[in-house]
Amino acid sequence: MHCAISSYNGHWLKNQKDFLMATWMLVEDEPDLYDTLLTMFEIWNTEGLAFTNISGALDWIDGVEKQEFVKELPELALIDVRLPYGRKVPEALKSYVRPDGTLWNGGLLISQRLRDSSSPELRDLLIILITAFRFTPSEEKMHLEQAGADHIFYKPLDEMAVLKDKLNRLMRQKNRD
Repeated sequence: MHCAISSYNGHWLKNQKDFLMATWMLVEDEPDLYDTLLTMFEIWNTEGLAFTNISGALDWIDGVEKQEFVKELPELALIDVRLPYGRKVPEALKSYVRPDGTLWNGGLLISQRLRDSSSPELRDLLIILITAFRFTPSEEKMHLEQAGADHIFYKPLDEMAVLKDKLNRLMRQKNRD
């Protein structure tokens, strides 16, 4: 069941089961991957907080910091690297807009905003960037450092069971640190 949160331009995917293992955040603009990942979250008994653009995710972060958001906060974020802004692009970012309307490093902007958040829960999220672009090892290191992200996963993503195992392993690792 989808419940629109129109002020945040996102959706909550609520499971029918009583127990939810976790809440995970997704920022992805490709409709097929967005739907597939939210379906996987549901199968995994995980609540999904999902956005399709930069402005929706940034508005939600602002709402959390203003304590306007009262649901359980995510402990993991999967964020696409290249995303549409979603509304009028601020002047400072216009030089980063590509001809297709996406911002090349839009996901890095969201990741940086999470790491700089006044909310300790958002600052401590496990952040995984996802991209179809292949980076050299030095580019990957640079993007991870710039974004404050923990990992990069390349598209196409692993099949469901492998992806779940990877994400759970990374969550266990993060919780030990």
